Amino acid sequence: MRANRFFIFAVVMLAVGGCHRKAVEPAALDEPAVRQLMNRVAEASMNRDFDGLASCFIAGAEIFVDAGDGPQRVTLDAYIAAARRAAKSLTDYRYEVTTSEIRFADGGAAVVQQVDETATAPWGPVRSATSATYTVRLVDRQPRIVRVEAKVIIAGPSGPLPGPEEELG
Repeated sequence: MRANRFFIFAVVMLAVGGCHRKAVEPAALDEPAVRQLMNRVAEASMNRDFDGLASCFIAGAEIFVDAGDGPQRVTLDAYIAAARRAAKSLTDYRYEVTTSEIRFADGGAAVVQQVDETATAPWGPVRSATSATYTVRLVDRQPRIVRVEAKVIIAGPSGPLPGPEEELG
């Protein structure tokens, strides 16, 4: 079960996806700035640009992933490390994201997205469906992700990916 949870976290790392490109500095957090940030997240995820992905988050971002056994908190470093490991083991990676809602409140934005991914793992084809809510705030005049709550469902055979599972905590 621990190996399956690792795989689920790794796939979610790709799902919740990069941002290394400098955005035009917004004067306020508005919908175009939030959409630009989320587009960079999607682009980095599809291109497996993990440094770019990490730059979309604040260093102490709160990341919670629920793979069916309740939300588990993951550090940003563990999140990126798991995504890197997954990328080494997954081929034929496909990523499709839909933003269903952007709400503004309390000086920030909540972005609700659904992500469908398919890939080939060493043991066969895998598909995941993720529903995620991102909290975005302006940090040093740049929109950054400060919190993610993701629920993921994996379909297909499962097995361990290479790498230490302990890095997830």
